[in-house]
Amino acid sequence: MTIFSEQLPQSWRRKCIVRFHPTLQRFLLALGLLALAFGIRFSLAPLFGPRSSYLFFIPATLLAAWWGGLGPAFVVAVGGFLLGDLFFAGPPFQLGPYGASELVDILVYAVSALIGMAFVESFHRTQERLRLVQQHEQALQSEIAERRRAQENEARQKEKLQAAQKELAAYACQLETRVADRTAHLEQTLRSLEGVLYHVAHDLRAPLRAMHGFSEILLRDSGPRLDSTGQEYARRISKASARMDALIRDLLDYGRLGHQNVSWAAVDLNAVIEQVLLELEGDAKSRKAQIEVARPLPSAWGDRTILDRVLVNLIENALKFTAPDTAPRIRIWADRSERAICLHVQDHGIGVAPEHHQRIFGIFERLEQVGSDPGTGIGLAIAKKGMELLGGEIQIASAPGAGSRFDLKLQVAH
Repeated sequence: MTIFSEQLPQSWRRKCIVRFHPTLQRFLLALGLLALAFGIRFSLAPLFGPRSSYLFFIPATLLAAWWGGLGPAFVVAVGGFLLGDLFFAGPPFQLGPYGASELVDILVYAVSALIGMAFVESFHRTQERLRLVQQHEQALQSEIAERRRAQENEARQKEKLQAAQKELAAYACQLETRVADRTAHLEQTLRSLEGVLYHVAHDLRAPLRAMHGFSEILLRDSGPRLDSTGQEYARRISKASARMDALIRDLLDYGRLGHQNVSWAAVDLNAVIEQVLLELEGDAKSRKAQIEVARPLPSAWGDRTILDRVLVNLIENALKFTAPDTAPRIRIWADRSERAICLHVQDHGIGVAPEHHQRIFGIFERLEQVGSDPGTGIGLAIAKKGMELLGGEIQIASAPGAGSRFDLKLQVAH
């Protein structure tokens, strides 16, 4: 329903009506329309006489309904009936009595006013519904437009994300290719270096053996003709050449591990230990070593040749690094769990300080110990590399003067 304050011109509202409450404005307008209709009918009374007493109140009622609503229209309708009856129908200033013609006029007036008010109210309600529908439609269109913009923005962001993902994938592919190429190049370089090392070491053994052999012949056959200084020099040449030959032999073993393929199989550790002890039997007897093996040993999953090299170097290391005038004592045993085997090699030698535990596994890393065989500095590096090839690991537990225990963690045989 449209209220009065929304229908009058802006100038009227600014000058007169805005000071009043909107409801009061509507009723004041209704009274003004009633007064206007009464004034017109009163001025035309000589022309109409007692006829059409309510004629001008009908449009006043409709205008009140149009501008003010049902309440003001009802006031105008009732007021028009009273004013028409008091001033124009029948005796003046008296309600009734009503004859047939007066009743017809009253009925026509009431029906016309009611129908008019109903029509105007229906029109206003229709307009209000249309206005609400338009508002909802505008809101819906705004929401649709907003969602369309959001979808377009999301589509753009998705396109940017896909483009970024493609760029990232391309960059990752390029990076992976570059890493693979560099890795292959490094591996090739490493293999080349290992190959050069292997061939150089192999070619050096022949002249070293000749040096060792000729120095031994010199000491045996011509030693009496040499003075003590010459004999000492010859012994030093023989010892240095033998040590150099051992160093080259270890280098060859280390180089072979870099080119060796692992032949996986179940390996009987009892047979491996027997073979290693047989190989080191001469050295063990010369040093009067005591070697204890806790049998039976379990079977491990690995490569027998690699395990043989690992154990040879560990036991040979235990035979060398002992205190002066002390017979080496070595104990070998194994612990087994569901997933792994731990093979232990323990000696009672000079031991290694904790700060050197990781250092001794590096190639050419050698701790100078007074009174002990200096070794080549490659044996433990060979052992570590061999365990890496077998997918296991080697650890040391040692302290100076308390001996060393090497723990080899191997896979259980399938």
